[in-house]
Amino acid sequence: MIGLIGESFLIMELAKRNIRAYKLPSQFDYDFLLSNNLKVEVKTANITLSKKKYKNKEYTWKRWLFRNQKIKNKKERILRTCDYYILVCLNKNKDVEQVFIIPSKIIAKRQGITIQKNYLKEGKNLFLDYKNKWGLITQNSTYTKED
Repeated sequence: MIGLIGESFLIMELAKRNIRAYKLPSQFDYDFLLSNNLKVEVKTANITLSKKKYKNKEYTWKRWLFRNQKIKNKKERILRTCDYYILVCLNKNKDVEQVFIIPSKIIAKRQGITIQKNYLKEGKNLFLDYKNKWGLITQNSTYTKED
């Protein structure tokens, strides 16, 4: 269900930027083909509270955890063939809080992707450079309002 929130958000944001997003059937390895011929996989996650005990002290932090790879069987994983991942981070009310547009070569081999909220504030997150980077997927747009 939360995947639909992320996909709907993507369609709306791309429409604002004059790009069409075509939803593909589930047998495809990615979610959308854009009007500028880019292949996009949308991942959506709710914020979760994580806890860990260390030396009799409990630590908590908020994070978004995205599952990435498709599994063909127990021993074989399929790497996605998309050009970009759109990571949509939801808050506890299911509203979009953060969005990351990341080239697939950065995260394609990862089984899971974690974004810790406190690291974003501290500027320590690996993906921080990709926050709201819509220009990565809109700079080569061929869609016009007449299409």
